[in-house]
Amino acid sequence: MGVERAILRLGTMYRTNDVRRGFIAASRIANQLTRSQIDTLLKHLDFEKHERGELMLDAEGPSDHLLILLFGQVEVRTCRDDLIYVLGPGEMIGEVGFLDGKRRSAVVTAMADCETAVLSKASFDRLPMPITRMLYKNIATQVCAKLRITTDILDATLSMIA
Repeated sequence: MGVERAILRLGTMYRTNDVRRGFIAASRIANQLTRSQIDTLLKHLDFEKHERGELMLDAEGPSDHLLILLFGQVEVRTCRDDLIYVLGPGEMIGEVGFLDGKRRSAVVTAMADCETAVLSKASFDRLPMPITRMLYKNIATQVCAKLRITTDILDATLSMIA
């Protein structure tokens, strides 16, 4: 039995702060944060459960928060329904809109039951400056990684056309 399925079977136990702290600590957003900083971040997060097939982010939805996938799997598609990414635990979702405040550019759907941590822009702004600096760096690093993947995909697609 996989770790994610075992956690789902634990019922409400996976909602403990110790377990959530572990998921957050293992996520990309918490890279280089201390345990104390992660504890502070946890106090500023909300948590949501999403069922398989549920629309988690809509391209027309507000860009006032980002999601951190604690467990489960999601697919990210363009507004034309082209698959962009399949993301798993530890990944951030909605980080581009979170950074620039513009409309979302993709649709995110749960491929399995998921739990996410939600970081609203308002909560982010209330975090201590050393934490926000590190979070900005970690978010930007993920945006760059996704941009490189997207560029590689575009390059491969264009080379097939030529």
